[in-house]
Amino acid sequence: MLDQNDVNVIRGLLKEEIALCMAKAEEHLSQTIEERMIKAEEHLGQKMEARMVELEERFDKKMERRITESELRMKGFMKEELAGSENLVLRELDRVHEMLDKKIDRVQQDVNDMKQYYQIARLEDTNITLVFQMVQSLNDRVERLEKMRA
Repeated sequence: MLDQNDVNVIRGLLKEEIALCMAKAEEHLSQTIEERMIKAEEHLGQKMEARMVELEERFDKKMERRITESELRMKGFMKEELAGSENLVLRELDRVHEMLDKKIDRVQQDVNDMKQYYQIARLEDTNITLVFQMVQSLNDRVERLEKMRA
């Protein structure tokens, strides 16, 4: 699962990406508006300057309102998309976490089995050594007894 730092990093990256997109959109809109204004001024000339100022102000207000509305819609859309993406990532992390937990459990069981096998093998080695010592001791006693009888 993502910790708070990861979530903050993702949020920061997303904020930067949104800001970049907004800057590009504003730049594109500004260029479009500027081009239209220059063409209109050249065409109408000085006689229409007063009317042009009025139209320009109305146009700016309208565009500002539309940009604001567009920004709000974009933010809402981005928020929904980010929430969906975040949920998808979290579900995938949970799935991977469960899978890794199962694998770790299997490895732990294998380690426990190996420990038991090692303990059994060590005990068998100890028992064999003791039996061998007992047989050796009995052989020594038998040899001494045979020497005493002979």
